[in-house]
Amino acid sequence: MTRIGVIGLGLALVVGGCSAVIADPNAGSIDDITVSGDEDGVPVLEFTGGLEYSRVQSEVLWAGEGDPLDAGDRILLDMYSVSLDSGVVLVNTYSDFPNMYLLAPELVGQELYDVLLDERVGARVLHVTPPVEGYEGHGAVALLVDVLPAKAEGEAQPRKEGMPVVTLDEFGKPDVAIDEDTEAPDGLEAATLILGSGEQVKPGSSIVANYYAVDYDTGEVFDSSWDVEDGPLKAQVGVGELPLGLDQGLIDRTEGSQILLIVPPELAYGDGTLVFVVDLLVVRTLN
Repeated sequence: MTRIGVIGLGLALVVGGCSAVIADPNAGSIDDITVSGDEDGVPVLEFTGGLEYSRVQSEVLWAGEGDPLDAGDRILLDMYSVSLDSGVVLVNTYSDFPNMYLLAPELVGQELYDVLLDERVGARVLHVTPPVEGYEGHGAVALLVDVLPAKAEGEAQPRKEGMPVVTLDEFGKPDVAIDEDTEAPDGLEAATLILGSGEQVKPGSSIVANYYAVDYDTGEVFDSSWDVEDGPLKAQVGVGELPLGLDQGLIDRTEGSQILLIVPPELAYGDGTLVFVVDLLVVRTLN
């Protein structure tokens, strides 16, 4: 799974509960921290600097309404962490891309794991960790975590006749069945399988998406982002980062949607027609 270097540092700081903690009897409280947001959706944490936090503290700011989180689940996390001593922002995925993890204590830390295991997709958690050995310069650290959907979530749409049949496993991973008697179309074909209600994709939008692609003629898997090691696709739409068929097929689609695309060779990689199933997990467009 792709990691942004600072994310690893941030997680080490804020969920490293197994590390030795510098205790202090005059501990600050998580109740001293106020969370709000700016116009771009980036969290704002207000607090009194210099308080001494001697223990790990967690608070669920709001409960999720999505699927329950189970051990080993793929979870998509937006994270914002800040030093409660200096006010320095250590991690901010809200201005970039959220990151995919497995819900396991060795990956997210035991304390955060224990909190998330009782929650659902959509939850927001505030987590405070006192200074840990090796990172004393940052003091206590606050981490805000939003658990985002790791698969398309919305209203299922009627199947478009003539298009491949898509089935989903319990985790939302697609499988594609192509009628061998149906010839590949000459141009781009698209259908919405699940209609999400989030932000609309525009030229220049940044997206986080899971995709599953198969060869139209053979049915063999061409590529997939569903393996945890690869993580979801993170790209801008309409700026040449994606094959032209994806650029064209994803414009005007909405966050939370699942899109089925049949992409001819000239709009893909030039060596065959491909079928893509794309889950639009996150759409962000700068104003």
